[in-house]
Amino acid sequence: MTGNAALRLSAVRAFLGIIRPEYRRVNVEMDESCITVELVTDAPLSEDATEQLSLATTEIIADFPDCMIREIIEVSTGALAPKDPISDGVIYQRWEA
Repeated sequence: MTGNAALRLSAVRAFLGIIRPEYRRVNVEMDESCITVELVTDAPLSEDATEQLSLATTEIIADFPDCMIREIIEVSTGALAPKDPISDGVIYQRWEA
């Protein structure tokens, strides 16, 4: 399994059951020794949501112990920039009209 596929599988497993209604998109990327988890939401995260995100990133890093992890949380209500689900590591994107 390639590194990208392993990362995506790890992230899907980590976020399974914790996707919240305010999540618009979650994507993961790996550059050498750094994993970036980018979360776009339509509202600031609650304390509980922040804790769940931390637990999810901990599960991901457990699968890649030689990497650092970086969380990016963007609050946006505007149109999302298009991303390719495969090459850009999108693991969740909310359907929006």
